[in-house]
Amino acid sequence: MHTEGSVSRPYEYKHYYTVCTGEGENRKCEEKSETLTGTATAKFLPNTVPNTYEMYVYNGMKDVPKREYRDEIEDNQTDSVVKNLFWTNEPYPYNVIRWMHHQDAEGKKYDWTKAPGQYKRPCTANQKKLSIM
Repeated sequence: MHTEGSVSRPYEYKHYYTVCTGEGENRKCEEKSETLTGTATAKFLPNTVPNTYEMYVYNGMKDVPKREYRDEIEDNQTDSVVKNLFWTNEPYPYNVIRWMHHQDAEGKKYDWTKAPGQYKRPCTANQKKLSIM
């Protein structure tokens, strides 16, 4: 498998600064701000992604959309040799932790830091078991 590509994301942030006018006793300072926007783009090197994963990212969202899972038995006839059983596990909350780092000019990563997520997320998955009858 060969992988390569890039990712781009829009960003927006507020820049705060102070503007002062006048001198001495007549000096007055005022805090101002401006909203800056743009797009950040980064390429990843070929073959640096060893596995493909299906990801759902809900950065900063308090409520994550609900997903329906299958709770059923496939091929559930009396003469079926193999039956596929699907069930949804009990959800349990977990703390989201993102690992962030700095990167030097040569691309070396350093100073890894935990960045806790804002919300707890429930982990629910669809389990599958093969059963021979």
